[in-house]
Amino acid sequence: MITALTLAACTTNTRYPVMGDRMVFSAVASHTKCIITSTSYPTDLPFIVEAVHYPDGTEKDWDKVYMAGETIEYNPQNAWWQPQEEFLWPLGGDVVFYAVTPAISTISIRPEVGVETDWAVHTFADAQIDLCTAKTVEPCSNHSAVVPIVFDHALTQVCVKVRPLKQYSMTQHVDNLLQTDEITVVLDSLKLSSILAEGHFTQATQTWETTPSLTEDYTLYNDPAGLNLTCDEHDNPVLTTLPPMLLIPQILPKSAHIEEWHHTVVHSFITDLTTGAIVSELNYSIPATSTLPLQLCCQRWIPGYKYTFHLSLGMEDPLLTLAVTDWIETQEIILSDE
Repeated sequence: MITALTLAACTTNTRYPVMGDRMVFSAVASHTKCIITSTSYPTDLPFIVEAVHYPDGTEKDWDKVYMAGETIEYNPQNAWWQPQEEFLWPLGGDVVFYAVTPAISTISIRPEVGVETDWAVHTFADAQIDLCTAKTVEPCSNHSAVVPIVFDHALTQVCVKVRPLKQYSMTQHVDNLLQTDEITVVLDSLKLSSILAEGHFTQATQTWETTPSLTEDYTLYNDPAGLNLTCDEHDNPVLTTLPPMLLIPQILPKSAHIEEWHHTVVHSFITDLTTGAIVSELNYSIPATSTLPLQLCCQRWIPGYKYTFHLSLGMEDPLLTLAVTDWIETQEIILSDE
């Protein structure tokens, strides 16, 4: 990540003695914060605001950075967000507010360009940070009582859901014998590989520039105990969700793929229905692995959308499909390549 927070064109703030006319904020996420299940912005997560004053309106030039990289924190006493220092509204013109979360020093904000940052996702912990930006324009003479900061997600949310291909367990009768085959598909490990891991984001254009040579592998699941993939009481495969990740929006490299290891556990036994005794019993395991190119499903990831890959595993060849939805997975979205 890049330079420290830029306090561009910093000047002393002009104050106007208008009682009660101070700048305060509200904060929401346009869809939802990652892993948080509502649009309420977390009250324990500060954000950064840069406020730029345009004395003759935004059609003209700006004259000063009025609020330079201020950390905005939640005040539980009055239930709004505010800077530590008090800022009063200018008497005229417009103020443009640029906001970014999280409040970290490796992000710069410049007038007319807004938020800029280099961003890297090299670890699973990096992939849990939700980079969001907002832009709000308020007239000084008729401003909102509380400046609304509506954050949009700058990253792409990527999920993998895993299920068995079908219900493999079965029973069959032969004379007075009952053969039972209890068959379970177990996921051992799953990696998302050759994903572009570094990029430069510019808020004004909502674009990402990436470096093709900088890729990363992410382990979504790896446990010696394994993850049993199940079917419901109607023998329908059940999707199991692996932890979501927030990754760099990108045109996916041809080498980007899902790599998985699983095995199928078979417990087969024959029961004598006359005596109830088990007359034959056999246990064994069938290992398998596969590499599935992501370009089988999509070519690119767009900011603010959720890409959910459905991976079906079993004794046959695996199946990979994709669902693209809004951030909280309430509406399926068809994205064209135009």
